[in-house]
Amino acid sequence: MEIHGATLPWSVLKIAYDSFENPERSLDLRADSDGLFSATIPLAEGANIVEITSYDSASDREARRLLQLTYAQEPPDLFVTISRPRDRTVIADPVLSVSGAALPESRVSLNGIIPAQSDDRGLWQAVILLQPGSNRIEATAVHEGKTVTTSIVVIHRP
Repeated sequence: MEIHGATLPWSVLKIAYDSFENPERSLDLRADSDGLFSATIPLAEGANIVEITSYDSASDREARRLLQLTYAQEPPDLFVTISRPRDRTVIADPVLSVSGAALPESRVSLNGIIPAQSDDRGLWQAVILLQPGSNRIEATAVHEGKTVTTSIVVIHRP
C-alpha cells in the first residue's frame, strides 16, 4: 500500500505496521523540504494497524496518526470448464456423466436446467441424457451475480 502525507519540512517519520498475520515492523524516513513524504508498506489479508509518527527536531513537536485498515484481495475470476467428455467425442450410451471445474461456491448447471453437484474445491459433475446425433452441452457457472458459460459438442451414435 502506498502511503502519502504531509508534515513539517524535514521531519523524521516512523511508520509502524502490524497485522494478525505479521508481527510489527517499522520503516523510518524523512519528509522533504515541503514536508511531503511517501512510503510503500505491505498489508496482510484482513485487519491491519498503521501508526505514523512525525517528529520535528527544530520545534520539538511530535504528531501521531493511527490508521485501522482492512485489506481484502480481489476475488478470483469466475470460470467454468468441462473436462469430461472431450469436445467432439462419439458416445454410444445415451446416459452421459459430464464433469469439470468452476470457481468454488459457484452454482453450475448444464444446458440451463440440470444442476451439477459441486464439491468445496469447485469440481462438479452431472448426468445428462443424450439424443441421437449431435448434442451441445453447455456448462454455466453463476457466482455473486456473475455468469460464465462454456460448451462442447458430443455425438451420440446408438
